[in-house]
Amino acid sequence: MKKYYLFLEVCFLLFVYSAAAQDTTLSTPHFDIGTKWTYEEARSSPPIIQRPKAHEITGQTTWQDTLVYVIEPGVYSAMDYMYVHGDSIYFWDWRSEVFQLNYDFSDPQPYEAVWSSYSFDVGPNTAQITVDSVRQEMIFDHTFEVQYLTAQGDQLAPISARVFSGIGNDYGLKFGLGEDVDNFQWYIDKLRCFEDGGNVYRFVDYPCDSTLFVSTDEVLNQENDMRIYPNPSAGTVTIEHDRQHEDFPYRVYDLSGKLVQSGTTQGSQLEIQRPGKYILVIDDDGVHRAYRVAVVR
Repeated sequence: MKKYYLFLEVCFLLFVYSAAAQDTTLSTPHFDIGTKWTYEEARSSPPIIQRPKAHEITGQTTWQDTLVYVIEPGVYSAMDYMYVHGDSIYFWDWRSEVFQLNYDFSDPQPYEAVWSSYSFDVGPNTAQITVDSVRQEMIFDHTFEVQYLTAQGDQLAPISARVFSGIGNDYGLKFGLGEDVDNFQWYIDKLRCFEDGGNVYRFVDYPCDSTLFVSTDEVLNQENDMRIYPNPSAGTVTIEHDRQHEDFPYRVYDLSGKLVQSGTTQGSQLEIQRPGKYILVIDDDGVHRAYRVAVVR
């Protein structure tokens, strides 16, 4: 009988160990010196280039007795400052000269974030952040808790974000509310890799630091089974495809690389609000398809 109970105990311990070994979900932020985010920065005009853009925690300081991380380079400056309070991430706002909430990994309820626009002398204003959904997503060998967020407010076009718990935003280090692009030919397309304490979490199937050159327009208006029409349009764009589902997350950039609109198509259609020339990026189950589109009225 003792051998039988010993056998059960060994089986139980093996089960617990196996479950722990397979649990790769990141539940809380863990940042320190050396933590690094590598994003993919894409050029919006030929020659098409996709290159890495990295932000790394290089030091620590204090602000009102609070530990603050120094990130170099910053998104729109030489450096940024970030601090973590529980599951909330705050970044220093250079205009209001205080730390502002950027996103909260755990709060499913709507919350507010303050934003300013430096080039257009707007703000500070308040945006309402809505958590549209929270999902468990398997990416390569790791499972992540992912928040899908929408920000809306006065003088602010709706902006969508995909936030990985314990890591950050898929579309840039900061949420990007009212921030202005300092390099008008480039835009952030996606998160490539996150490095934390010697671990590397990959979100693409090629090296984090690779630079991709495309000699033709095969990235933009690429040949595939998805078609955009009419183009030019009066604002209503239809996506023709053979997928089982009808709708896709999308982002619209102007030719300066600034995000001007984002959301999810409705009935395989989307409405671009203003006349102009744009880069339309469609998320097709993790494949980012980019198209040049024009709106004339």
